Amino acid sequence: MITFNPFANQLQLINPSLLLGNVDLDLPVGGIPTGASIILNGMVGINRYIITYVFTRLEIAMTGAGSVTARVGLNPGTDVILLDATYTNVTPLGTIVGDLLLQLGSAMNPASGFICPVDAGQQIHLTLTPVGVVTGGRLRMYVFGMALR
Repeated sequence: MITFNPFANQLQLINPSLLLGNVDLDLPVGGIPTGASIILNGMVGINRYIITYVFTRLEIAMTGAGSVTARVGLNPGTDVILLDATYTNVTPLGTIVGDLLLQLGSAMNPASGFICPVDAGQQIHLTLTPVGVVTGGRLRMYVFGMALR
């Protein structure tokens, strides 16, 4: 919902977030980084989507003696949406990243209320980079926001 704040003489966005998409990605077991993305389609034009929240959740606990670093960005391998989060075999199942302000990347700008306007067709990328031996696990990325029609 958008409301007008007469004291600040501006519109304020109240986050009525919908799930724009989610994707599961197995943790990379071969030592090679892997990635997946969600494409925001269905609209045409610039600034057609507002990303309000992005979370990752450990769906299947990581196994192996190594670690995996997850980053979420607007391009593969970047962390402008969520800063790097590292998972190991002691990371609790169900761990969520993205629920704390200190985990947000530069695209989730505090000056705009921690939202990120993006164009139609923009991809939100999840990149997983392993270090050492990883033998299993799965991460899910959730992207919430709204389409501006």
